Amino acid sequence: IEELGNLNYALDIELQKERQTREAMQARFRHPSSSSTPVHLPQKSPSSADLSSTSL
Repeated sequence: IEELGNLNYALDIELQKERQTREAMQARFRHPSSSSTPVHLPQKSPSSADLSSTSL
């Protein structure tokens, strides 16, 4: 049981790191698009779909 807890903890940390890096990347994509043309806005939908599929 302890091993399972440690594995879950390690997985949780990995997931948090992935989320942080994704959020940072999305923030980078959002800022240039907001300063330029709003044509880039529809590109957010695939990234949100990627997030929902990986969280499963």
